[in-house]
Amino acid sequence: MKVDKKYILGAVGWLTGFLVYNLILFVLIGNWQMTPSFWCSYIFVLVAFLMQILVTCLTYGREGIRPRDLFLGYPISRSAAVYLVVELIAGTVIMLIPACDVKLAFIIQILILAVEVIFLISGLIAKDHAEKMEETENQKVFFVRNLMTDVQGYALSVKDETVKKEMLSLAEDLRYSDPMSHEALSSLEQFIAERIAYIGSCVRAGRETEAWQACVLVRNQLKERNMKCKILK
Repeated sequence: MKVDKKYILGAVGWLTGFLVYNLILFVLIGNWQMTPSFWCSYIFVLVAFLMQILVTCLTYGREGIRPRDLFLGYPISRSAAVYLVVELIAGTVIMLIPACDVKLAFIIQILILAVEVIFLISGLIAKDHAEKMEETENQKVFFVRNLMTDVQGYALSVKDETVKKEMLSLAEDLRYSDPMSHEALSSLEQFIAERIAYIGSCVRAGRETEAWQACVLVRNQLKERNMKCKILK
């Protein structure tokens, strides 16, 4: 998987931010004791920075990314950014309190991380579900467009103008047909696909009258399908 250069620069930016944080932490402010609670919180802050870099690269860092990918990845990246901010605040506060018990510090940090993991998993599940729904929708759109292309191709081989007109009308019906579907319509859609294939066989065999009759039938079935689509939405 190739990574877009601008997101590599973004990751470098986050890394630079981490280095600046360390500079402030250890050089400018470092007047407190390096207690176990300090190092415990420091490790979790480091994890937060690494998670932000990783999420940025994996969510947005692929070449050829589309606006849809940015939209679907937004909840995940936002969650990681919020976790980083919360962790910076909580972690720094704990580091500034040398008397803080390491067990208490660890429990606080684990709870914050657990909430973040829950949000990340929820975001990934939602993203996966949205992608599957989009894939199904694209398949349905392709199904309708493919049938329309077939009918248009059959019309080119027809000599009778009445039959050709009916076929072109069927193609237009398919063009403006509802691209979405429902499981309850699978048998009806299968019937429509079979009838259109039958129209093609009639055209190839020169049985244009039968092809016209099949077109009329399919147009009626298509109207029924579109009406049921509206009801089932």
